[in-house]
Amino acid sequence: MTQSSDVQSEQTVATDISFLISDYQQGITSQRTAADVLEFVDNINAICEWMSSLDRLNFLKGLRTALTNSYWSASRIKMYMRPLLKMSGVDHADEWVMLALQESESSQSRLVRDIDPQKGLIISSTFLESHDSYIYVDDASYTGRTLSKYLMRICGELSKMQTKPRKLIIWHLLEYSRETFTRIGEGLAQLESLGVKVIFQRVEDLANKTNEGKRLGTLLPSSDCSSSPIVQRYLNSRPPLLAMKDNPALWRNPNDEFEDGLFASLDERNVVEKALLEVGCYLYLHTEQPQFRPLGYFASVRDVSFGFGSMFCTCHNSANTSPVAMWWGDPSKPKYSPLSLWKPLLPRIV
Repeated sequence: MTQSSDVQSEQTVATDISFLISDYQQGITSQRTAADVLEFVDNINAICEWMSSLDRLNFLKGLRTALTNSYWSASRIKMYMRPLLKMSGVDHADEWVMLALQESESSQSRLVRDIDPQKGLIISSTFLESHDSYIYVDDASYTGRTLSKYLMRICGELSKMQTKPRKLIIWHLLEYSRETFTRIGEGLAQLESLGVKVIFQRVEDLANKTNEGKRLGTLLPSSDCSSSPIVQRYLNSRPPLLAMKDNPALWRNPNDEFEDGLFASLDERNVVEKALLEVGCYLYLHTEQPQFRPLGYFASVRDVSFGFGSMFCTCHNSANTSPVAMWWGDPSKPKYSPLSLWKPLLPRIV
């Protein structure tokens, strides 16, 4: 492939990506263009000097595939939310209450606003004794911590009611791990004791480990990345990271076979994982007391991972469980601000 055809191919894929994310934070941030996508790749390439023209193209193709699978545009969300009641086996919307429990500009509250209300459906932040069926919707369940918190809140509210509902449907766009069910066990037990039947529904069910028997839907770096100098500097930078340095759970075995829920090929996965991992390590090392890991949010300092590594994102906001290179940073900030170090493709609203 000639250099000019490489450039042409990059431009084509970048245009595809910009189209995929064209409604991201509409009215809040400027619409992403192909030039923004190519600038993002240029900035990554400046840190990952090993990237050849083929690597750059594979990175762009991998990003396109991952966002095709994991970016939820407004139209895609509504396509799945419109038939929500029908999928739930609900014949009469006026028997149901959709719960809006989180703060007004949270991803959950925005999802509730995305619903085209059916006649009679009530959307409420409070519990009504006149109704016996509730739906709780949210975008994604990663570790189950948020869901556990709100289930306990629901339990507390229902325990005060004389007439308690019979049914609670919990609906997500994505669920990533069976660990969720271990964390929400207490809430489920309390709801059962209150006589409430809990039904789980999801659009997609992905794994964050290669041995879960589901499609691998997160970034999980190959052990081939362990020799990267910047990754080694990251792991040697602080005692909690040094302690997990030689833990095999940190890496994906490059010989493992799995069904990929993000990428079209292993070449795409390998280059995207390595590049976003190295950029995340760079940002960590150049930021005072960073509160993230390279591939996103982590559960605790004892968590053996580079971060959760999802590529999930909605038109409303980026998940902080995705690689920091995708959402962290703001070059408009003053030079003394760590945020000025990086221009993300999908900046996150905190």
